[in-house]
Amino acid sequence: MHQAWTALGQPVNQLRLELNKWPMVESMLRPQIKRRRQPLIEEHDRLPPTAASREAVSDVLFAQLHELLNSVNQDAGAHEHGCFPDIPLAQSLFLREVHAAKRCLAVLKPGERTRFLDVGCGAGLKVISAAPYFDRCAGLEYDPGYAALAAQLFRALPHDRCRAIQGDALAWERYGDHDVIYFFRPMRDDALLAQMERRIAAQVPPGTLLIAPYTIFGRRAAELGCAHVAGHVWLAGRSEAEAARLRREAELIGTDVLRTGEANIPLVWDPLVRASRLRGYEATLRARPPLKDENS
Repeated sequence: MHQAWTALGQPVNQLRLELNKWPMVESMLRPQIKRRRQPLIEEHDRLPPTAASREAVSDVLFAQLHELLNSVNQDAGAHEHGCFPDIPLAQSLFLREVHAAKRCLAVLKPGERTRFLDVGCGAGLKVISAAPYFDRCAGLEYDPGYAALAAQLFRALPHDRCRAIQGDALAWERYGDHDVIYFFRPMRDDALLAQMERRIAAQVPPGTLLIAPYTIFGRRAAELGCAHVAGHVWLAGRSEAEAARLRREAELIGTDVLRTGEANIPLVWDPLVRASRLRGYEATLRARPPLKDENS
């Protein structure tokens, strides 16, 4: 009788331990009770001064890291081909755009594996920066020295999600394999840049997200069949109405969209955890602000 009672007590105690993890689960569920739209990209001018100052310092440090790691000069052949040298976009702006794109993918391809491509990746630091967001990240680079350096940096990472591809952006035929494609004026000559843009737009399937953080792309986006979503994020092969609908739906996705380690949550809560993660909400013990009544 004692052994039977002990055997019965073990699953009961285990269930008690699992139920004690409810606060972590609640931290995911509470923000979803009354979902609020959160802009896909915060305008820098609207950031609190402390956050803007931290971003400025981070951008300076990242630029210094770029100079430190980028130990090769541009190849003469790459210059003759019309390529820019490896000039990085401000890291804070890049992360805003990538984070917005990942929230859009939570609407477009919920739960699916995601692939990112940097066209003209240079030493590959932007590819590394994108790795926490995507399952596979690749950098396409014409310059053999830059491509070799990127491959060397990727091999030193504690994961295998990044790879370097030496190839010509004007002739490459695998753009359609990726869900998000980033390019920051890899070609000096505007005619060659436009040629590259047309090649990308022609190859990618409708619904592919393009991140093109330079003004002239916005002027050509309509003729390329790309509609504006937010910031410098564009939706290929879709109408402006479809892009606006995507933006509205993505603004309801939570902001916890990084590839993070699995939280220590018992399997009894697994259905709630999986559904919440697909919507951009992660378990945390951080205090969240209480929900306010919409009429308050």
